[in-house]
Amino acid sequence: MKLELEFYKQYGLPLPTTHYEYRDEQRYDTSIPKRLLEFCLCDKCGKETLSELRKGHTYKVYCEGCYAKEIY
Repeated sequence: MKLELEFYKQYGLPLPTTHYEYRDEQRYDTSIPKRLLEFCLCDKCGKETLSELRKGHTYKVYCEGCYAKEIY
């Protein structure tokens, strides 16, 4: 906190009105989008699986088993 105060004084910046931990929390809350999972069907076997992709996407979605078979 002392270093932060010295930094603001050195560069002639106005002092913040909120606590540094709260500012840090706010920065992370707004910069990282929330991950929403939706159920969809595997494009290979038709098994229901979770995906971040929204309906209407053009990517192939595989369940864990089909993905492992495809990659390995």
